[in-house]
Amino acid sequence: MQTLQRRSGCRAFGAANVRQLRRAHACYAQSPTVVVTQAASHARLDSLPTLPPLDGAYETAMAFTDFANWLIPGSVMLGRYPYVEPSRCLRREQGEQQLQRILETGVTTFVSLQAELPPQEKMTLAGKNGFLPYKATADLIRSSLNGPPPMEIVEGLRNPMLDKFLPARKRQGGVPYNPVTLQFIHFPIVDLGLPRSSELPKLISDMEQRLAVGEKLYVHCWGGRGRAGTVGACLLAQLYRLSAEESLERVQRAFDTRQDGGRRSPETEEQPSNRAVVVYQTLASFGAGFCTLPLSIDTINKRVINSEYAVRGEIVQLAQKIARDLEEGKGSHPFDKVVWCNIGNPQILGQKPITYFRQVLALCECPQLLDHPQIRELFPDDVIARAQLLVKAIPGGLGAYSDSAGALILRQLVARSIARRDGYPASPENIYMTDGASPAVHYMMDLLLREPTDSMMVPIPQYPLYSATLTLYGGRLVPYLLDEAAGWGLDVAHLREQISTARASGLCVRAVVVINPGNPTGQCLSYQNMRDILSFCREEQLVLIADEVYQANIYVGNKEFFSFKKVACDMGLLEDVPLVSLHSISKGFVGECGRRGGYMEVTGFPAEVKDQILKLASINLCPNLSGQICCALMMNPPQVGEASYEQYRAEKSAILGSLKRRAELLVGALNQLEGVTCNAAEGALYAFPKVTLPEAAVQAAKQLGKQPDWLYCKELLESTGIVVVPGSGFGQADGTFHFRTTFLPSEEDIGRVVQALGDFHAGFLKNGGCEWKQRPLIIIVPLARQEATAAVVVAVAGGEGASRVPDGHLSPPPQPAEGAEGAPGTGDTTIDKTLKAAMN
Repeated sequence: MQTLQRRSGCRAFGAANVRQLRRAHACYAQSPTVVVTQAASHARLDSLPTLPPLDGAYETAMAFTDFANWLIPGSVMLGRYPYVEPSRCLRREQGEQQLQRILETGVTTFVSLQAELPPQEKMTLAGKNGFLPYKATADLIRSSLNGPPPMEIVEGLRNPMLDKFLPARKRQGGVPYNPVTLQFIHFPIVDLGLPRSSELPKLISDMEQRLAVGEKLYVHCWGGRGRAGTVGACLLAQLYRLSAEESLERVQRAFDTRQDGGRRSPETEEQPSNRAVVVYQTLASFGAGFCTLPLSIDTINKRVINSEYAVRGEIVQLAQKIARDLEEGKGSHPFDKVVWCNIGNPQILGQKPITYFRQVLALCECPQLLDHPQIRELFPDDVIARAQLLVKAIPGGLGAYSDSAGALILRQLVARSIARRDGYPASPENIYMTDGASPAVHYMMDLLLREPTDSMMVPIPQYPLYSATLTLYGGRLVPYLLDEAAGWGLDVAHLREQISTARASGLCVRAVVVINPGNPTGQCLSYQNMRDILSFCREEQLVLIADEVYQANIYVGNKEFFSFKKVACDMGLLEDVPLVSLHSISKGFVGECGRRGGYMEVTGFPAEVKDQILKLASINLCPNLSGQICCALMMNPPQVGEASYEQYRAEKSAILGSLKRRAELLVGALNQLEGVTCNAAEGALYAFPKVTLPEAAVQAAKQLGKQPDWLYCKELLESTGIVVVPGSGFGQADGTFHFRTTFLPSEEDIGRVVQALGDFHAGFLKNGGCEWKQRPLIIIVPLARQEATAAVVVAVAGGEGASRVPDGHLSPPPQPAEGAEGAPGTGDTTIDKTLKAAMN
């Protein structure tokens, strides 16, 4: 018969993996400790009993009784409480029979894992929680097994309080016998919980040492399933170098011999995968790196699973599937193309790139063209001059690494442009080039979030990058609600209320995020509002993260973009308020989303902190050179008198002028729809209309476990091919529903989009939002971010057995009275329950 002996050898498990595993558990016992009556020897266990193979005879080798089973035959037993306890041993005689059967196997040590009970020597005769102590009775029974039994046992005169052996006068004929002292260990674990990772290795080591000197163990909790099974699996894995999966399988199959109704062991409130994790975690504490954690959805970082990015969520995946069907001629859809209004991705919807940028990039990518004899016939002089400057100043060209903060020449160009924009000096030492603005957000999260109580204030509605990265880095989101009734205004008094509430709940607020112009709301902050925000940050000692990627997209004549850097300088606060200003080539009139270029300017940070930002950038080596160059060109376009200026000016004006017309057309059309209100798009690329939905649609969404605006967006996609994002992916006031749409479709297409949207909306209201009952259910998760090119993904739950809304005509609900909550044009400044819960 093949037997299993202890194996040696290990592979590096990795401290990072250990840290990840230790985050996986939330239900540990409170400070468990091992209490022993006699110190165990520190001898090593060099020769282990053999484990039977996992074949058809395994259960036979592990079987014992209906209350216990072997874990290591002849050495370690797992079982339930061995004496009188609730609903098990109804009589002491029954408890003594259990103890006698256990002790007849040679067990010398009892290991109690019950946090609900004190150590055996501290339990009283009255018991606790229905349990009676078994220590004295076990001592009596064990002593009787080494010779003639004491008179108490023969005559039924039991005295469980006797902790030593009976005096000679109580023994039958005074016959001497050889006493054996039992050991009692208490390692408390909360019922249905998992042991604390820092303490469990102590118990495993103690058990291993006891086995080394010949002790035999009985490990128990209440029922001998959950806590006993978990500890038993860890012991097997440590002693025999088994994987968690095999250790858990052995525990389960051995437990099955008790025929306890098909229950599981270990039995916890945690998912089965977490039982495997705690075994690996224990092994990692021993440095037993021979194990690797199997890859599955249950064993990856839960923060990744919990983070959401609505703009590239399941609705987008559904739209991608529909688009593939249309290309391949599959399925039946009432439209011939998908219109991607879910994300600010201008060039996918036909926006042309700026010629000057592409020409300079072409020469930088292929510098040998600069030596072509006809170069001046192919490219304007200013393009050639700019490319020559960059090629000369960037060592190794675009295929080499640059400085981690970005090529110096490009940072100098960006700093010069910032100084020209704001009227104040800017230093290239404060500029960090990035692959779009998103990496800068990651840097700040990584830099500022130290503890689970660290948090950031984020506007609601928000760009879901911030909620997603906060989740990834283990921070907390403190929401502040923009006032829809005031054109999505930012009320600093509300900021003060929210930070007070957050601090009262134990959170440490590190920063406030301000998106200007707004995404998804499109508002542009006033100069005075920005002054108030900077004063608030100075008073509260907060970092201000200014997301200014839409600074070129201003569509209303009475609004002007001011950078927070300029306003801080005007106020004399540049060194008093730590400020991170973000910009990107993905938005504005540039629209080079796929090129991934951007920068952050950091001011008011101590030099040693800036060194740490550079370290973070160094870990990623450097941002891509093509994106860096494009960013520098965006900030330093052709000037008046240069060869490319007129073409550049015409292209820029045409793009921004077209965006303004499309924004006005879309917002105007939305405001004409029944039950829809939409603030003007003052800037950025989006409209964020509020929609009053039929009560039947709200209830239908609840049946699916979805948000009502999700159902609206899903139906819009399936009916028209238009992809928009549910407002629930950005956050919204309680009782309101929104969706975000871009106005990026071309002027040729935007009219058809508006018409299709209007027709759909009228039909949705007429049918009570329940047109979906005619089809299998297409279930889509609300999107939680916002920077994607696709549209909406699907998970189909369909047809048979799917939920249905009751048949019959479902009419729209009556409109609220003017000024009432939920009425068109009325803002709700109360943070909804979901947002409050995010702070808890």
